[in-house]
Amino acid sequence: MIWLSRNWDQVLLGLYEHIVIPLSSLVISFVLAFAVGFWAGRRSASASRGRSPPIRR
Repeated sequence: MIWLSRNWDQVLLGLYEHIVIPLSSLVISFVLAFAVGFWAGRRSASASRGRSPPIRR
């Protein structure tokens, strides 16, 4: 407990770094996944226009 009271600033810095590094990688991966999903969705929608006629009953 004495060590913690003397080094609380180092503990908080380590906790901050421990939280920021994974969060930054999650944000980057979310942005990339969203961009790829948006691109793939628009590509498949535009590729299917005109290939097959609509089904009529």
